[in-house]
Amino acid sequence: MDKGLLTQWIEERVKRGLYCFTAEDIAMALPSIATATMRMALYRQREKGRIVSPWRNFYMIVPEEYSLNGQVPAHLYIDRLMLYLGKEYYVCLLNAAAMHGSSHQAVMTFSVMTSAPAIRSGEKNGLQINFYSRKRMPMQYVVKRKAKTGFYNVSSPELTALDLVANQEHVGGLNRVAVVLGELAEEMDAERMDQDLMGYFPVADVQRLGYILDVVLGEQDLSDAIYECMGKSFRKTALKTGKPAVGCDYDRRWRLMINETIDDEA
Repeated sequence: MDKGLLTQWIEERVKRGLYCFTAEDIAMALPSIATATMRMALYRQREKGRIVSPWRNFYMIVPEEYSLNGQVPAHLYIDRLMLYLGKEYYVCLLNAAAMHGSSHQAVMTFSVMTSAPAIRSGEKNGLQINFYSRKRMPMQYVVKRKAKTGFYNVSSPELTALDLVANQEHVGGLNRVAVVLGELAEEMDAERMDQDLMGYFPVADVQRLGYILDVVLGEQDLSDAIYECMGKSFRKTALKTGKPAVGCDYDRRWRLMINETIDDEA
């Protein structure tokens, strides 16, 4: 194989704004190249820091602005990677909250919700990517964000809020959730807190979100919207799962046993 052939092909893709590619793409574009030769050429490109491989047989050309450290932000390739894997997805939890302006605490990982079955989480090119999955994907509540490489999916502020409560154990607990919601609430719209969206989550998590917005944060419009849609479905439950609730105060509106003290300034 001509040593410059793959390099030339990569440079042509960059000129066209195409930063992601697969082994299959190379095989189609350069059919005369033997598989072993192609793999060696790709290995050399990776060693030079010209490309990274966040998944087997999937590659991304490192944009010039990231060439010094060779670490490419995951949002630049996540859309193409999920397309390659045949998965519906959206960036979620603290990463989504940060993208909507909630930057109270640094996010050291990258969280992605995908359609089931689950993808194994792991470190990809120096970044920990945590994959979560669900059987029903609320794609109508996902928004698109523009990146250098195209677009990628992010949960809406309202979907992000519910995901944070539902996955509290993965983001630092209810105190951290409350801190993030304190900033995220500015981007949330009461009219988008509808019954269809909340139907994707256990009712208990809807109650917990309503309580935090109402009692902890004083976001009356948002909490009222949740109560009007779902209040008749509420059942007596604990604010914090897996923690004793005997003798705790009881919030009648949200039907929650308050077995956890939440501080939105934690």
